[in-house]
Amino acid sequence: MAKLVNYKKRGFTLPPGCKNLMDVLERPRRQTKEPGFSAVAPALVVKEEHFPSGGLAQLGRCLSMMLQSRGQCFTLLVTAQELDPPVVFYHSMAEPSFAIVLEIKDAQREQAVRAFFEGQGIEATWDFDISDYGGANASRGLAYPLPADAAPAITLATGFLRSVYGLSDGAGLDFQSYEV
Repeated sequence: MAKLVNYKKRGFTLPPGCKNLMDVLERPRRQTKEPGFSAVAPALVVKEEHFPSGGLAQLGRCLSMMLQSRGQCFTLLVTAQELDPPVVFYHSMAEPSFAIVLEIKDAQREQAVRAFFEGQGIEATWDFDISDYGGANASRGLAYPLPADAAPAITLATGFLRSVYGLSDGAGLDFQSYEV
């Protein structure tokens, strides 16, 4: 008889979320009555791409791809030695928006970013102190809307990277994209 009992498999503790034996017995009934998140929403598929490039010319192709995407959300991270932290481009279908999202640690860089977008007549949609949200360093979070058309968005984004970060056409940029 002892051969049938597997002592390593059985325990005396209750499963997570159960306070007593009644919770254990009612658990299967509750699971069949209420559909969970996975039953309501389709499974998320996140597509990730990562590639180095030869410069700003590649940015136009990436932003065009981003705007043509049928995914729910598309994020493009642009990194380079001069870009720390990375510049993030964000596109969402749920709330039609296309924006550039920045974390800025330097006061001079913050002034340059604000001056660039003021010169374009664009106001920040988000402007907050990241340390208020649990960030360890004193830095600022800014987001600026971009045009929904590819050509003006590309012109604005490349002009921004040239003006604020001093990037040239041949600057070695690294692109990482996430599509949901």
